[in-house]
Amino acid sequence: MCIIGEMLIHTNTYLKLIDFLAPLIAMLSLLPLLGEINGDLYLLALLAGVSLVLHSSFSEYYYNYYLTYMDSKLRIAITSWLFSILVTFIYIYFVNPNMPSTFLCLVWALITPSIILLLKFFLKRIILRSNEYIHKIIIIGDEYKLTSIEYDRLVTKGYQIIFVKDVSEFSKIYSSLENIDRVVINTASFDIYSLENNMRYSKKIISMSSFLELYQRKLSINKKDIESILNINPFPKKVYFFKRICDYILPIIFSLPIIIILLFSFVIQKLQAPGKFFFLQNRVGQDKVQFSVFKIRTMYEKTAYDPYTRENDERIYPFGNKLRIYRFDEIPQIINVIKGDMHMIGPRAEWDILANDYEKNIECYDIRSIVKPGITGWAQVMFRYGSNLEDSKQKLMYDLYYIKNWSVWLEFEIAIRTFMVIFNKGGL
Repeated sequence: MCIIGEMLIHTNTYLKLIDFLAPLIAMLSLLPLLGEINGDLYLLALLAGVSLVLHSSFSEYYYNYYLTYMDSKLRIAITSWLFSILVTFIYIYFVNPNMPSTFLCLVWALITPSIILLLKFFLKRIILRSNEYIHKIIIIGDEYKLTSIEYDRLVTKGYQIIFVKDVSEFSKIYSSLENIDRVVINTASFDIYSLENNMRYSKKIISMSSFLELYQRKLSINKKDIESILNINPFPKKVYFFKRICDYILPIIFSLPIIIILLFSFVIQKLQAPGKFFFLQNRVGQDKVQFSVFKIRTMYEKTAYDPYTRENDERIYPFGNKLRIYRFDEIPQIINVIKGDMHMIGPRAEWDILANDYEKNIECYDIRSIVKPGITGWAQVMFRYGSNLEDSKQKLMYDLYYIKNWSVWLEFEIAIRTFMVIFNKGGL
């Protein structure tokens, strides 16, 4: 077995080693400020490293780390980091008060997570270059077609996808396959007993709807799954309260860059496409209540009607195209957030004309309106910019997942992914 292959067997050990050593590396990075590192500081770094590893291990943080989704990793990583800070500060104030200033300790505590993320990123790059770590997913049948985005996302996480036509074809090859993670039933004409009695992976059989929710983080809108979708409930009051707090805090935090972008956009727009600065459009909100959404106008005035934006659309002025790429044209929707029409995060507020069309042609489309829309959302960061009915079906599946599986950590993940999408110029 190759060196990398041997390393992969002990991936959990390497992850623990990173967490254990990161506080010490962070301490060494502060050497110019500390002057020297004595035994007490080494002990402090050791204590922090042990605390991180113990809490993370207890939370099963290292189990399938690179196959675990960001929201789960955020939850465990942040709680483990806070636990480590608590332990070290108890040590500083009650056991050994002769430590450096609180400020330096705080800087050290803030540097540590960055070092951990960086080291784990490089470890992931090594892992994904080796075929030794690939988990296999067998998909039997072709009732649901994986999109290119879904396929690429699985491959990026280290899965090998094997498509087979039917059970008989799978029976011929399953005995030669190793590291099978799941067997996905993607056909209506399937006798599960014919497969279970002839394979050692019977406990790994799941339906396509389960596969989509567990591995693609979206809900199936297949007719046979509609009953479960109809049972999705609106957010409870405590979720609404949390989201409203974020709605007011985030605009304040980012007020300076927001003002700069708006002023700069105003000047450039007047030079390239004179007219009204804001573009108002009727959108559908919670409980199908319509409201006017504010956006920076990115098209020349009095252009031809087209419900979808096309590639190299001549209706868009040059700087307007830049605004759309980085999604800065959405910034004025903060006005709608403050008014209470929207949240910062939620399903996209759809244009009323398109929403009416989608309700007629897409099963369960109206369910997304049981919660308030958002400037950014799960569908926007997980799927491309919609340009047709099929894209809207895909985005609905992500929206329904978000409503059903909402958590604080999923909200944080969407915020992080939004910045990733903006900086990658992928749009929302």
